[in-house]
Amino acid sequence: MFGVKKIEATINKLLETIAKLTKRVEELEKLVEFHEKVRRR
Repeated sequence: MFGVKKIEATINKLLETIAKLTKRVEELEKLVEFHEKVRRR
C-alpha cells in the first residue's frame, strides 16, 4: 500500500507543477501581447 500513496503524492505534485507552469505561460503570453502592442505604435 505504501507504493500507491507515494505514487498519489507524486501525481499530486506533478499536477501542482503543471498548474503553476500553465499560469506562468499565460502571464508570459500577456507580456508578449503587451510588447507587440507597444512595438506597433
